[in-house]
Amino acid sequence: SSGGGGGGGGLGAQFFPHANGMVSRLNSATAVALTDDSPPDTMDYTSAMEKLHTLLPIFVQTYQYNTANIAAILRHRALHPPSAKDIKAVEQHLIPQFVHLANVNSGDDNINAEMCVYCAYSFPAVVLLLGKDGWKKPNGETGPLKECFFLLINGTNGDVVPLPVKRCLASSLHTVAHILGSSMISESDFLKVFEEQFLRDEDETVRLNVIRNLASFLSLLPGNVRKSYLPIIHEIVMGDAVLGASKRRSVTNPAILNWRQRDVVAQSLPHIILLFPALDVHAYLWPIIQMLLKDSVSLVREDVEWSIPILLRNYANGVVERDVEDAWCNDASSEVTEWLNQTLLVSEEEGKMTSKRGYPSSRYYSGGSFSKRQGFCRICAAIALALQLAHQEHEMKTNEEKEKATMSKNPFCDLSIEEYKHLKQLLISEMLPRALSMKDDRVTNVRLTLVKSLRVMPEDIRNMRHVSTVVRTLEEEAHTWEGDGDYFDETMEMASTGGYYNNNSNTTTAAPQHVKNANDSSRYVGGTANIKNRVSSEQNPASITVKGIEAKQQKQSGTKENPNLGERDKSEIVPSGIKKEGSNVSSEKRVVRNKEDRSMASI
Repeated sequence: SSGGGGGGGGLGAQFFPHANGMVSRLNSATAVALTDDSPPDTMDYTSAMEKLHTLLPIFVQTYQYNTANIAAILRHRALHPPSAKDIKAVEQHLIPQFVHLANVNSGDDNINAEMCVYCAYSFPAVVLLLGKDGWKKPNGETGPLKECFFLLINGTNGDVVPLPVKRCLASSLHTVAHILGSSMISESDFLKVFEEQFLRDEDETVRLNVIRNLASFLSLLPGNVRKSYLPIIHEIVMGDAVLGASKRRSVTNPAILNWRQRDVVAQSLPHIILLFPALDVHAYLWPIIQMLLKDSVSLVREDVEWSIPILLRNYANGVVERDVEDAWCNDASSEVTEWLNQTLLVSEEEGKMTSKRGYPSSRYYSGGSFSKRQGFCRICAAIALALQLAHQEHEMKTNEEKEKATMSKNPFCDLSIEEYKHLKQLLISEMLPRALSMKDDRVTNVRLTLVKSLRVMPEDIRNMRHVSTVVRTLEEEAHTWEGDGDYFDETMEMASTGGYYNNNSNTTTAAPQHVKNANDSSRYVGGTANIKNRVSSEQNPASITVKGIEAKQQKQSGTKENPNLGERDKSEIVPSGIKKEGSNVSSEKRVVRNKEDRSMASI
C-alpha cells in the first residue's frame, strides 16, 4: 500500500499477522536499489538539490518515491520476464485455485471473507507475474485475472463484499492500472467500477485509499477521458461525504471529526492540478483549495498551502499550451493572490483601513488570527522553494541529468521559463510586500515564520535591499531572546537543511523553549505548531524593546541577566486586549506596566 503515513506493514498488515514479513521483503535493500536513480555524488548540484528536496513536505516525497518504485518494478519486469514455461505451469496449476479464492463457499462466512481478503491482497503481485495476458488474452477473450477482479469487487449471488476486500483493492488500484496500461483500464467496465465502486463508495476508507493515489491513476487515462472525471471529482469532494460534512456542526455527525479524509484531498491536489487544463483547474479545483485553506484543522490548511504554487504554475502553463490568453492568466493569478490577502491577512475591520498600495499597512495585520498570517508566509516559502528547485535544475549540465531528476513527476520540478518568470513576478510584486509588512507583527511566531520564509527565497530576491534589511533586523532581534545566543546562527541553516543541526556533529541541537513551541509540529520550512491559547507566545513589541535594551546594557556593564525580570516579561506582559487566565488585571493596566518597563529600561 502506498502513501500516507503508514508504518512498515502497510495496509495488508491490518488483516494478516504475516503481512509484515511479506512487506519487509518487498522493501529490502534490493528493492531500494532498483529505484536509485540519483546522480553521482561527485556532481556539484547534488547536495544543493538534496537539501532543497528535504524542504518539500513528506507527502510529495512519498508520492515521488512510490511513482519511481512502480516504474522501476515494471522496468525490471520488462527486462527480465519470467520464462514462458513457468507462466504456462502457473496458469494451469495455480491460477484456477487463486481465482477460486474470490468465489469460495466453505459454509462459513468468516472463512469465505478471509479467503477473499487473501486473494485481494495478493492480486497486484499475480497481475505483475502474468502481465496483460492474464487480464485479456491476445485473441480478445477475458483472462482469469479480470474474472477474479470482478468477482472480488462485485461479490457473488448478491453477497455483500467484505470491506477489507474493497479497501485492499482500492489501495492497489493504481498499481494494477500501471501494470495493465492505459488501453485496458480505459475500457468502460473498468472505469465504471472505478467510479461507482471506489470513488462513490459509502465507506470512507475506500474513498480515502482511492483519493490518495488518484493522481497516479488519472495520469494513465487519455486526456479526454481524464477530463470527464474532473466534474465528478469536484462533486464528490465538495459534497457531503468529504468537505460538505465540515459545514454541519452537530456533534452527533462523525464525519465532522474525521479530518484525515480532507487532509488526503489536500495532499493529492499538487499532483492532480498538473493533469488538467488551466480553465478546468480554475473551475473545479480552485474552489476545493479555497475550502481547504479555511478548514478548521491546521494540518489540513498547512498541507493545502503547497498547492498554491502549483496552481499558479498551471495558469502559466495554460498560456504556454495556448489554452488561455495572457490576460486570463494574469486575472486568474491576481484573483488567487487577492483572495489569499483577504482571507489570511485582512479582517472586516482591517479592510476599511488600507494603505496607499491597496492592502493594509503592517500595524493593522496584528488584529487577525496569527496562524493565518503564518500560513501566508509559508505559501511565500512554497513559491520560493519551487523557484529554487527550478534554478538548480537549469544549472544541470545535460538533458539526461534533468530527465533523471524529474522522472518521478515532482510538481515542484521541471518548471518552464514562462512558469518560472510568472511565479517570480507574482512573488515579488504581490506576495512579498505583504509578507514583509509582518516584520513588526506583535506575535513572535509570525516573525519567526517570516524570517524562515525569507531565508528560502532565491538569492537575488534575498539580496534585495528591503528584503535583506528585514532579515537582518529579525535575526538581530532573535539574539535578544532569552537563551538564544549562538543558537540562532546555527538553526537558521534549517532553510537549506530542513532541520536543526549542530555543525560539529550529526546530533541535533536542543532548541530554546519558545522556539520549540513554534516548531514542535514543523514538517517543512515555516511550519509551526498550533499554539492557540498560549498567551506567552504572543509578545508585545514593547516587551521585545525592553529586553533588547536590557541585554545591551548588561553586555556593556558585564552584568548577568536578571532571571526574575525575564520571568516577569514572559508571565506579565500580554498583548493589549487579551485577558490573562486567572487574572483580573485589565488590559489598560498592562499597557501602563509596559510604559513603566520602558521608562525603567531607559533609566
